[in-house]
Amino acid sequence: MNAQNQNTTLKSEVLNLLKGLLVAVIFFIGFLATLIIKRKIYPAAIIYYEGIWIIVIITVCLVGLGLLLAWLTSKPKMFASYIVLGIFLGAAGSYAFHITIPTLLDRSISMFILALLDSSNLTMAEIQCNFVKQFVVKSKAIEKRVKEQVATENIRIEDGRLQITDQGKVLTSLWLRSADVFSITKDFVEVKPDAECSSPDSNFGNIQH
Repeated sequence: MNAQNQNTTLKSEVLNLLKGLLVAVIFFIGFLATLIIKRKIYPAAIIYYEGIWIIVIITVCLVGLGLLLAWLTSKPKMFASYIVLGIFLGAAGSYAFHITIPTLLDRSISMFILALLDSSNLTMAEIQCNFVKQFVVKSKAIEKRVKEQVATENIRIEDGRLQITDQGKVLTSLWLRSADVFSITKDFVEVKPDAECSSPDSNFGNIQH
């Protein structure tokens, strides 16, 4: 009798796991469809935060739906367990996809280089020239990143100049420590302004709040 009960419990747990995976798949499909449709109709300036908000909204909607259905079923605890599992897996999977594909495509230097070489064979000097003229200046890559940091309050603008905030300093410190932990080069996380770039005439573009 005990063996039969254990077998029944195991089957129930496996079934709940499969139901949780189904919820996760539904979450991801919903996220993907919503992001694609919104980007086609009304794309936000910062795709990273756009995706995060979509994940948050879908999570809230599914949690509300799950609580409602759990209240209506005869076994609310069992139902809620796989709903929570599915939402967690769906949100985690959607976030992993979002930062790996859409967000990376929006800012990847490597993808820019590959796209350049796909159209023509270039020297290193030609790649560097195209990077500055197209990626940095034409595509306003720096302005986009600065706006992101202003929006998250890591940077503030005072008297036309950009200043790092206390929050930004904490984030920079965390990046430096992470670079040490994983033995990553600090070429991009531990830098100082170049003397040749200190002239007011070197500014390009206007950063708006």
